[in-house]
Amino acid sequence: MSQQAGIANNTLFVFMRQIGAGLIHLVALVLIARYYGAEGSGIYAMGLLLPNLLVAFLNFGIAPANVYFIASSRTTPFQAFYSSLFFCLSISILGLIVGGFVIHHQAEELFPGIPKNVLLLALFSFPVNLMLSFASSIFQGLQKFKEFNIAAITQPIITLIGIIGLLVLEDRSYLKLVGAYFAGSVVTLVVVLSLLRKHIRASQGAKIMEYLPTALKYGLKSHLTNMLAFVNYRMDIYFVNFFLTPVASGLYAVAVKLGERMWLLSQAVSTVIFPRLSALKNSDAKKRDITPIASRIVLLFTGILCLLVASFANYIIPVLFGQEFAKAVLPLLILLPGIAVLASSRIVANDFAARGKPEWNLYISVPVTVINLVGNIILIPTYGLIGAAIATTIAYTIRFIAVTAVYSVVTRQSPLTLLVVTKSDIKLIASSLRKNYGS
Repeated sequence: MSQQAGIANNTLFVFMRQIGAGLIHLVALVLIARYYGAEGSGIYAMGLLLPNLLVAFLNFGIAPANVYFIASSRTTPFQAFYSSLFFCLSISILGLIVGGFVIHHQAEELFPGIPKNVLLLALFSFPVNLMLSFASSIFQGLQKFKEFNIAAITQPIITLIGIIGLLVLEDRSYLKLVGAYFAGSVVTLVVVLSLLRKHIRASQGAKIMEYLPTALKYGLKSHLTNMLAFVNYRMDIYFVNFFLTPVASGLYAVAVKLGERMWLLSQAVSTVIFPRLSALKNSDAKKRDITPIASRIVLLFTGILCLLVASFANYIIPVLFGQEFAKAVLPLLILLPGIAVLASSRIVANDFAARGKPEWNLYISVPVTVINLVGNIILIPTYGLIGAAIATTIAYTIRFIAVTAVYSVVTRQSPLTLLVVTKSDIKLIASSLRKNYGS
């Protein structure tokens, strides 16, 4: 129980930070919607899509590899950091060239209605965010969640300050709006590197480049999965903009961003249990004690939160974002069931990765991505935002079913162990709350 209590306490610590970051993101989203309108929201979302896509496609799984190998004591933070830095510098050149080529030659076809200067400025956040993900993963591998939380909350704070500054100056420049995001990324990287200095002291006999091939061998297995996950999470926004308009993508982006706030708990749990499960590399029995509990609790609370949001969505969205965004309510309601069940499968996916088998997630992700792709292409032209939400929820639900089935086969446990909350789960939650917030 002490191990489970430790995980619960760390999860609560990370979760509270993510609630804070989530609220900051929400305030930023509301301000952008109110000040720039649906079109501005769409341009902002689409402008950041390319650099985020490059981070997802060109990180080669180095970040999860760092977490796995540091947590299991198979490499040092020093080796992980300098290998990551070398890789980041090398791959950033490729990413900037590819991104610049796409913007210069294909922007009008691939990103209709999005100004080129916005796309170009956003592109330069790619190398910054790539290195930021690598550096933050070292904190996660070390299970230094205080530093990890500081790294995660700095970016939205700086971005929000920039957005507020634009509002005070009455400046509606889309370029400066993206500039606020870029500034947030740069400042965050500086903060993270300063916090990381004491953890990356050179160790005698450390050979930096020996680790990189090992990291890539593991990372590539999870990399393809993470690429497909990113495509699944952002495919619908892209196709809404492609088939419809930036205004439509702005409306839909609000629904997606609000829905993804329901993943705060699953993100917190994933952050904590991945390094913990990786450290238990020789104890499958202990892993079976952790993953089902985490999955059950996440599914319960995410489901409750989704029900609450669904109950008040008709009031929340128009009040926060304006009547123009009322059309985002129905897409949000359709997305919520898929978001709820996917929260559970995100926990189990970390279990697979901690077993050194991230490829299991890949085998599941490929058909799910194809289903989502086909669904968006078929449904969006006919049903618009509703079609995008339906395709996404179907894909998320299929992934949940597949992940649950694979886990059940691998561990020889009933699928219900991942789904049905027990009395001991409630006691664990209550104990953690009393310890952290009781009198």
